[in-house]
Amino acid sequence: MSLYYHPLEKIVHHELHSYPGFELLQEVLLKGLEVMKKNGATNWLSDDRNGGALPKSHHEWGDKVWAPQAVKAGWKNWGLVLPNDLLQTANMQKLAQLYAAQGVTVETFATPDDAFRWLRHRGNQLTA
Repeated sequence: MSLYYHPLEKIVHHELHSYPGFELLQEVLLKGLEVMKKNGATNWLSDDRNGGALPKSHHEWGDKVWAPQAVKAGWKNWGLVLPNDLLQTANMQKLAQLYAAQGVTVETFATPDDAFRWLRHRGNQLTA
């Protein structure tokens, strides 16, 4: 997994290169949450194309532990690049619905560039 921060756009961005394991996933998402809080970021780009299917426990942790903290920190927009794995895509779409119910605007994309452009536009709308 890689974690990036795009300061001009205030976008936290993670990329899955393969299945990360539970500890690494937690570490990266929590570090991204710290970056979000420190910089007042409201946008998150998830490039999950190469992550494979994550176990249910990973999704439960994200839903119950990570997401409420991210929403409280100001998370508003999620650009989600869907995984190549059909099962994981279905799981991520369920998470997208859960997060949308918490006030996060979610859009899915085929490429990280498309997600980035959308998030940049969403960020500009918030500051205009």
